[in-house]
Amino acid sequence: MRREITRNLTELTMKLIKLLWLGIPTIFLLTGCAATSPRTEKKAAIPPPAEVTGFKENSEPDGFREITWGTDLKTLTDMEYSRTDPSFGGIKTYTRKDDLLMLGPSKIEKIEYCFWQEKFCNVWLYTKGLENWDKLKTAFFEKFGAGFQANKYNENHLWFGDITKIRIEYNARTEQGTIVLLSSEAFKQMEKKHPRNLQGF
Repeated sequence: MRREITRNLTELTMKLIKLLWLGIPTIFLLTGCAATSPRTEKKAAIPPPAEVTGFKENSEPDGFREITWGTDLKTLTDMEYSRTDPSFGGIKTYTRKDDLLMLGPSKIEKIEYCFWQEKFCNVWLYTKGLENWDKLKTAFFEKFGAGFQANKYNENHLWFGDITKIRIEYNARTEQGTIVLLSSEAFKQMEKKHPRNLQGF
């Protein structure tokens, strides 16, 4: 009987995780500030339960490096325009002049800063190589806690917060690590003003 209850709870938990995974905002999980596919636009946002937030106490960031969420693009004079993603009415992507391409002990291949309605909303970082990824993952765990991992065999870790959401993942085939930090408030505003990006109506 106990085994049956445990199995049912496990199945229920995995269903919740699957729904939670599909509910992360499109720009956070899938686009990398690039074009959104029709399939991903139809996923509706589902807020994560408090028990899987992943952040250890007092570790949740409010931006990236010295740039806080909501910072006006006009105040950042060292940004270089890259492209615009049409999602949510337009998300502009920039790189930064003379950016520090290191995060803790890890080398970063590229950093992309995204702005919605001229406000800083999320940032993407890319790494290369397993050794580099292992160093970065360890640094993230030390700073933010172990995060939330739906499948222990997949290098995909999530942190959900009222201020910031984080995802880090590693693709063994391409040897690329991807890190994204997203403003939770910016996403709420995007969802409110552009619901069709998420619901497909």
